[in-house]
Amino acid sequence: MSNSTSSSKKSSNSLESQSQTEYIPKINDYVIWTRSTGFIDQGWVYFVDEDYFTIEVGVKQKPHCEYSRNTLHCNEHTLVLCHNIYWNQVQYIRSRKSIYED
Repeated sequence: MSNSTSSSKKSSNSLESQSQTEYIPKINDYVIWTRSTGFIDQGWVYFVDEDYFTIEVGVKQKPHCEYSRNTLHCNEHTLVLCHNIYWNQVQYIRSRKSIYED
């Protein structure tokens, strides 16, 4: 029984140390997310919630057509969702003042 207690304490301490060093996302931060699989996403933080945030990894103009020509939203955004358990894998690079800066 002492083994299971000590292993749970180790995992608890491990989680505490991760939470102290994990990135806290803010809109308009540029970040790089290096996953444990080695896959890398980078871009601007687009939306933040307590459970996840999104990284804008691509933007392209909407095609001109009858339905989109009068819309205020002219771009299609590609977003990657990052749940809070992975925030320790995210590296902050810099911030911008507004979406019009870059």
